[in-house]
Amino acid sequence: GDRYWERKFVLDDTRVPVFLEETKKKILETGKYLNVLLSCQGGSEAAALKSRETPKIKYTNQFATYTELVEAAYEWASMSLVEFCWRQLDLKGRLLSVKHFFLLDKADFFYQFLEAANDELEKSVSCVALSKLESLLDLAIRTSSTANDPYRDSITCTLRPYMYLNACNYLASSDKGKHPTALQPSVADPPVAPPPAPAPVPPAAAPKPLPAFLFSDTVPATSSTAIPDPKQQAPSYGFHAFSIRYTAEWPLNLLFTRVSMLKYELIFRHLLFCKFVERKLCDVWQDHQHTKELNLHNALLNSYFTRQRMLHFCRNYVYYFTVEVLEPQWHQFMSELQTVRSFDEVLERHERFLDNCLKESLLTEASVLVKSLSKILTSCSLFAQNLWRFSTKFRGSEPSPKGG
Repeated sequence: GDRYWERKFVLDDTRVPVFLEETKKKILETGKYLNVLLSCQGGSEAAALKSRETPKIKYTNQFATYTELVEAAYEWASMSLVEFCWRQLDLKGRLLSVKHFFLLDKADFFYQFLEAANDELEKSVSCVALSKLESLLDLAIRTSSTANDPYRDSITCTLRPYMYLNACNYLASSDKGKHPTALQPSVADPPVAPPPAPAPVPPAAAPKPLPAFLFSDTVPATSSTAIPDPKQQAPSYGFHAFSIRYTAEWPLNLLFTRVSMLKYELIFRHLLFCKFVERKLCDVWQDHQHTKELNLHNALLNSYFTRQRMLHFCRNYVYYFTVEVLEPQWHQFMSELQTVRSFDEVLERHERFLDNCLKESLLTEASVLVKSLSKILTSCSLFAQNLWRFSTKFRGSEPSPKGG
């Protein structure tokens, strides 16, 4: 979808008449909108669109006349496509469906799936049965509030060959036109004397394309070829690699592009990991209840405090992410969609919504906060794993959950 919209139609500046120079971009956009409408509508509707009466263009020395005609055609084409998306394609319903699943707006299916797929997600990623996860996900969707979602069949699951925080690093650096490096604390530059004359501003670097493996759903191999960059860590366990994905047909894939869906997936995978860690800390809390009869309160006091602080952090961060970031951004996005007058504005608002969600959740902030957030969540997971192993001495031998 993104490649089609950007590369299917391009301007040939060598053939643009002088009197159309100022309106060439709108002529291009008008043609793109009409092409989408023609490709989506049936025979009679397409014929009616082609036979639509339009003002005849007459030669004149007044360039403003041509501008008015182009503006009128652009206005009609853009509004027609927006109305087609809202009415015929149910764009709002599609966006709500994506919100239900990726932003966990209706999270009961997620908790059911997490409960049923816990053992499978804790396996080494090479041992995870994707078909089993697909069955459990489908069962969770059909037995929860999302069963009434008309687009639930567009949701499937996959295993990604990279850690989601590594993908966030690539995403944050792609706009800067450089390869991501290890995140370091930002250090203020020392004060310097002002230059005698302003230096010429170099042209902005073109955004660096995202690597192809970010869109791969190949199960990570054990070889070094699983990840192109040896500095990037490959997923170890199922919950590190698991993700859901959304299948969008034409022309909805113009909005739900590969990059847009990658951003949705990163949000989902981050919430998945946070809730997975929270779940393991709750398991530790249950184990601590069994130790009350063993008169080990003083010996385990530090672990009680640490567990409670970690649980408090996880719950408050998820609350901040979902209630104070995702919900306000979503409402603002929906409000802006009510006033858009072109499909390009829809694309722009959608991308801005996703970028703001990732930025305010600290996932694409090129600062020490991202690294600290990753370390905290990983430490919580390792803490829960080790305490579980410790508690097996009192509960008998049970398999320990994976973490880290």
